Amino acid sequence: MTRARTSWCVAALVLTTTLVGVAQTSGMSNREWQAWVDDVRPFFLASEAAAAKNVPAADRSAFRDEFWKRRTDATAEAGTAVRATLEARIRAADKRYRVNDKGAWNDCGRTYVLLGTPDWVRSMVLGAHFNGGDAAANFRDQDDQLAEVWIYRAHPRLPPSPNGVSFGFTTKCEAIGSPQFQRLLDQAAASYLVAAAR
Repeated sequence: MTRARTSWCVAALVLTTTLVGVAQTSGMSNREWQAWVDDVRPFFLASEAAAAKNVPAADRSAFRDEFWKRRTDATAEAGTAVRATLEARIRAADKRYRVNDKGAWNDCGRTYVLLGTPDWVRSMVLGAHFNGGDAAANFRDQDDQLAEVWIYRAHPRLPPSPNGVSFGFTTKCEAIGSPQFQRLLDQAAASYLVAAAR
């Protein structure tokens, strides 16, 4: 091999190594990262949501992998991940519960993503029996009134209750009784973490 050819091969090797290194450290683009963060928003813990805002581009793939690794379902067969199930629920919630934005972001969608299909759903008829019979007030406020009740009986991610746990939603997919609702869903989100990650 001639000296010129050897120099060219070395230069090509250095350039290739450099380009591979750049590709590996560049990580996810801002657009890809934001799309992923938006998708997993329903079960982000507060600490993860805060950390996600400051993850360097080179560390984003590792952060995402660690996020899913921490949610391997310890109750299922060893090594079974819940990622596919949760991602499928996100896609379904975006279609089923879309109001003004992605369906997985509102209260109906987050409940569905975290808990799955309720055991029982009751649709409420909006009428004069709300607000003490004031039909005019009912007409004005109908978008904010109870539209559906979802009941989960003996769900493993909810506290035990003899009658199950119920969630009420308005026609805008907003939860009724928001503080208790948020507390229950935050507990459900945390329940996806494996014991070692808690």
